[in-house]
Amino acid sequence: MSKRLAIPLLVCLMPVAVFLQSTLLAQALPGEITLSLTFLLVVASGFRGGAAGGVATGLWGGALMGAAAGAMAVPLSLAYGLIGFLAGLHVEREPYRWTLPPVSVALFALLLSGETWISRLVEGSEPTLSWKLTSLCWTGLFSLLFVGIPPLKQR
Repeated sequence: MSKRLAIPLLVCLMPVAVFLQSTLLAQALPGEITLSLTFLLVVASGFRGGAAGGVATGLWGGALMGAAAGAMAVPLSLAYGLIGFLAGLHVEREPYRWTLPPVSVALFALLLSGETWISRLVEGSEPTLSWKLTSLCWTGLFSLLFVGIPPLKQR
């Protein structure tokens, strides 16, 4: 699939991912973890489309996640946009394929920290450490799929 088609397809899939993540897949994994399909799509778009594609998909996905969570569209949009941008920057440096899963886990840890900080500010509570670690492990497992992403083609 060309870069020209990949980003619009991911943008169209984002509402479906947010819906599935919020309803059918909520607390579906062991440890009462919900797989973050939105995060995986944002990182995939950054890995596939570079920094610009990652930021665009991240802003869109974060806005959708924020709208699904309540009045948190702007902070989550900025957080997901930053994650997409960083994923795109990494792949623009032409990394080895094996670096994609560890980078995605590091980006998820960054996002999880940001979401925890935002929820502490807004709601006054935060998830437990065991939930954070379990969520990080599941995301790391699913991020192994990124090894199969075709490399970004430079002009």
